[in-house]
Amino acid sequence: MSDPANTGGLTPRRSRRPLMLALAAAGIVVATAVAFVALREPKDDLGRLQGEWLIQMPREEGTEGGASGPPLLVRITGDRWQYVAGGQDRQAFKITLNESANPKEIDLTGLTPDGKAASVTGDRGKQEAFVMRGVYAIDKKTLKFSLAPGTQPRPTDLTAAHPQVQTLTKK
Repeated sequence: MSDPANTGGLTPRRSRRPLMLALAAAGIVVATAVAFVALREPKDDLGRLQGEWLIQMPREEGTEGGASGPPLLVRITGDRWQYVAGGQDRQAFKITLNESANPKEIDLTGLTPDGKAASVTGDRGKQEAFVMRGVYAIDKKTLKFSLAPGTQPRPTDLTAAHPQVQTLTKK
């Protein structure tokens, strides 16, 4: 048997208890911090947009279900909006958001394959950046937006009166 005088009156089993309690407490703190970071939602809309979004295609009259063919999606990484069809990257855009506008505004600037701003010939015969201006609304799983092509004025709302309103669902 060991001499209690040599361990300060504690047996070896008792001397491990505070260490085990400290390790358990540290584990709880680390697990709580990891869960907080992992479950925290982005505070801005650009953060909420990150990921892949399925494009909801309107049904054609006289058909059941959605449009035929492979699913179309939008992949958003950073400030890049990339259309994807059949697993192939298609047209890319740079996203610019104005969250303080009412309704919120989105601009998509076309990009060339090398990532530079795409240009078009404007009304006055001058080269201009290809920009589509629109409005949007986002929640956890749905993005609704309407874009005006070319030099047309920015849409003012997301009502059904605008035929160009699109809905995307988070994949």
